[in-house]
Amino acid sequence: MSAYELRTLGDLSLRDAAGAAVRLKARKSLLLLACLAAAPDRRSTRERLAAMLWPDRGEEQARNSLRTALSDIRRELGDAVETDGDTLVLALSVVDTDIARLRQRARDADAHADADDGRPLGDFFAGDFLAGEDFGDADDGWLTARRSEFAELAAVILQRRIDRLREAGDFARAVADARDLLSLDPFREESHRLLMRLYAQNGERSRAIAQFRTCRAILRAELDVEPSPETAALADEIALSTQSPAAALHRLSADAAASSSARDTGRPPAAADPSIAVLPFTNLSGDAEQDFLAAGIAEDILTDLSCVSGLSVTSTGSTAMYRNAVARPDEVAAQLGVSYVLEGSLRRSGETIRVTAKLVEGRTNRLIWAQRYDRALVEMFELQSEIAESVAAALQLRLSSRPGTVLGVRGTRSIEAHEHYLRGRAYLREMTRRSVDLSRRSFEAAIALDPDYAHAYAGLAESLTMLGFHYQLPREELDEAPEFSRRALRLDPGLAEAHCSLGRYHSLFLRPNEADTAFLRAIELSPDLQEAHVYRGGMFMSLGRMEEGYACFRRAYEIDPRDLHSCMMLLSSQTATGRTQEARATARRVHALTQTRIGLNPYDDRAVYVGAMALVALGDTAEARRWADTAAAFEIEDPRTTYNIACLFGLLGARDDALRFLRRTLSLGVSPSKTAWMRDHDPDLAAIRNDPQFRQAFEAHGA
Repeated sequence: MSAYELRTLGDLSLRDAAGAAVRLKARKSLLLLACLAAAPDRRSTRERLAAMLWPDRGEEQARNSLRTALSDIRRELGDAVETDGDTLVLALSVVDTDIARLRQRARDADAHADADDGRPLGDFFAGDFLAGEDFGDADDGWLTARRSEFAELAAVILQRRIDRLREAGDFARAVADARDLLSLDPFREESHRLLMRLYAQNGERSRAIAQFRTCRAILRAELDVEPSPETAALADEIALSTQSPAAALHRLSADAAASSSARDTGRPPAAADPSIAVLPFTNLSGDAEQDFLAAGIAEDILTDLSCVSGLSVTSTGSTAMYRNAVARPDEVAAQLGVSYVLEGSLRRSGETIRVTAKLVEGRTNRLIWAQRYDRALVEMFELQSEIAESVAAALQLRLSSRPGTVLGVRGTRSIEAHEHYLRGRAYLREMTRRSVDLSRRSFEAAIALDPDYAHAYAGLAESLTMLGFHYQLPREELDEAPEFSRRALRLDPGLAEAHCSLGRYHSLFLRPNEADTAFLRAIELSPDLQEAHVYRGGMFMSLGRMEEGYACFRRAYEIDPRDLHSCMMLLSSQTATGRTQEARATARRVHALTQTRIGLNPYDDRAVYVGAMALVALGDTAEARRWADTAAAFEIEDPRTTYNIACLFGLLGARDDALRFLRRTLSLGVSPSKTAWMRDHDPDLAAIRNDPQFRQAFEAHGA
């Protein structure tokens, strides 16, 4: 066993056998040890070391500095450095190094001789070699080469382990290793493709497509290039049931993009006061799992900016479609009707983050303000508030109130708990069975870290009620939802989201009095809480009270006319209540919105089927059928999506297709509440409800 341990990957440090820090007289002495450890044979000439470590000194003075450093090392470590003429060699019998262990582990992995202990990346590769150091031009690229070499060794270790895990069918662990592999080089498309395949093999197709979009965003933002044809083809393969509809999908996307850019999209008039849209920040970390953090930072900044007197702030729902999309600020400003656009990026490395932000005037694309921040992750709350203050100052406005803002806005003092909460909200918005399950786990993790986190309890209740309506959830688990809502309210009686989730629970069992009391309290506390209006409208329609349902959906649409679920439900309620002309006017706006979304993201399957519903309302059944066939071509494994496509075909009068997707929905599993809604009330299925095969489909599944 060596007497000392030298760590050069990540933070540079030297410790003795007992783990105590060893401090040399000068940092250059420690850097000298690191350079010797990194040399391929641990051997370097005095001339090269002196020139590299003391480039600002003359040759003789640099040599003297090298001799002083060697004396420092010998005084503390004994014979740690051996000399061979003009060459210096690090003695591994005295100093063990993380580089030596990394090299040996990579050799073992290449020879398939390593014991698969499943250690995370940080255990054998804690970060870049001599992170933060810069030798300037004196090293002639030596430092960059060493960093690349060691990152590649770590990649070899991970790649071999991923190969073994894939062979064993352990895709979940392979995904974790592939995410680590991608963190070593976020620009390596091969690593993005590997992670996409693993997500798909693990049954997470939506995660795979999210990874493709992250890959595309980082390549566009940093290198101004598009993903290779191989990567794009893989995305098609994962997203679509067969390759045949791929051309039709991309043609639809290209047509939508051209149509969106060629017309005035019915944008709202710009506000009299200064107005701003905060776009989801671009995730430059490479791993799509960090998208939630990038989007969450933007959301929190938006919340802070809502405290700025005289500034109108566009809702998160309106800006969500720009996530991982490339759009010029003037285009965004025109589409959203705002004066300014705030955009930015996030790169996370371990417990540090680099955030860039820039404020652009929408009409002229003129840069108003820009800043880059390198911070520890634990400083994230303060950083978000600092960015909001800087934006307000650039607009010559000020926050109306500051005391307690960080705690009041975030709901917790724990960065880690807030991370889990942000992840939970991001998963919840994806609205698939898999994503809602993941949101539930994320909220539970947030609560474990901060048992007083009211927002997390409300989020957990919403996850359970969403599972309890759209999918199948044991009754005893669903019945935990109201207690979580009440816990949130004990912690924060004014939390509108908690009242909303309580109302949602009661609405599942058609308890209109209890549900409406909770919904109305949520709306009283937060009039623009869209979910309260949507869930309340759904309850009324389930009770056959279509007019009241329509009023709720109209209000939800007014709050955020870019939320696809509100768009879809408003169209349905307008049709059900005989408001044909009003439905056509709504449909024109909704179709324009879906064209914008599909132009930004061809894999937005919800935009495709909602756009098709809008075309039905407009009477363009031929084009609606083309869009419907494209929606049906997606690889769909979620009953919520298959059901919406069944409704679409029902609206088109395509009985066989509607029944096919309805049977598939029932086979995938839905709750008794939703089954009753589908069978007895949903107006989108009115055209086929009296068909004998419609009832038979439900009877075949015991419904």
